[in-house]
Amino acid sequence: YNIQVQQAGVEVKMEEEEEEETRSVASREEGDERCKVKGDGNGKSSKRKKKVICYDCNCSICYMRRNTHFVVPLSKFRIVQGEEKLTTYRYNTRVARHTFCSICGISSFYYPRSNPDGVAVTLWCLDKRIAEDEDFDVEIRYFDGLNWEQNIDKSGISEMSKE
Repeated sequence: YNIQVQQAGVEVKMEEEEEEETRSVASREEGDERCKVKGDGNGKSSKRKKKVICYDCNCSICYMRRNTHFVVPLSKFRIVQGEEKLTTYRYNTRVARHTFCSICGISSFYYPRSNPDGVAVTLWCLDKRIAEDEDFDVEIRYFDGLNWEQNIDKSGISEMSKE
């Protein structure tokens, strides 16, 4: 599957892995005016539910942005158009690159400190009903990002971007 996240002219594609436990989402034709997910209609389908493991982090920036996210390998993620409209914010260790649209202000993905080989995609920017979609098994895990150093190794987040 290919999916697209669109926001104010920025278009991003993610390719879904064909494994039992996947980290991205299937082809959709729905979305709101700000961020849209659109499939490419390539006809692939699966009867089993897609496993989407998300993290609900309480660090200062994730808490304020309601950033419940899942991680995909960087090799499965590409910006198709509108990269010039993205702005990047870095703070503290300056490793994570928090991107947001300079037009609408939405942050639908970022490059996390925990996964230099991956991209964290905000669950709520894809489709506001994805957590209730019967084709998906969405598991939301709590991550104590306020105590990042003590919790990152035991969280499993770093493994999410491995192919």
